[in-house]
Amino acid sequence: LAEENARDTAAVAAIELAQRAVETADNELRAQFSPQLAREAGTILAELTGGKYAAMLLEPDMSLSVREAGGTVMHRANAMSCGTSDQMYLALRLAMSRRLLPPDAPLILDDALVNFDDARAAAALALRDCRAQLLKEFPDAEIEAEQREISAQEGAETAAVTYIFTANIAAPP
Repeated sequence: LAEENARDTAAVAAIELAQRAVETADNELRAQFSPQLAREAGTILAELTGGKYAAMLLEPDMSLSVREAGGTVMHRANAMSCGTSDQMYLALRLAMSRRLLPPDAPLILDDALVNFDDARAAAALALRDCRAQLLKEFPDAEIEAEQREISAQEGAETAAVTYIFTANIAAPP
């Protein structure tokens, strides 16, 4: 019985040590990548909202806060409208997909645009489609800048995306 208790105690100690190691690694990864993800997600959110929101903060618990352009106060996602909150989390998912997935990987999001107005839904769809098409046509492209414009004419919402990139355009795809 004493031998069995000793084995159990050693197993529990090993599990606790492994848990602390995983938590430490998780905290280090979050500290390293959260600011980058928040910056990229903030840029995407600004594009989705026509510049209304200028910055995002990603908390260690993965909750989001946002600051309006020209503002100083950060507002948590759960204090925002459903549409704005959804836009915040879509921006985060898109930023993560840019960092973790190949550019031509499919992206499946369930009801991601359900609370978006027409203009923001068009901007969200243009965000992924245009980049994928560019990289399909020019696989070696290095995107240097992106600019999005949302406009409404005669009741129709449109989103345009302009890219500045370098690529070997002489080589066939």
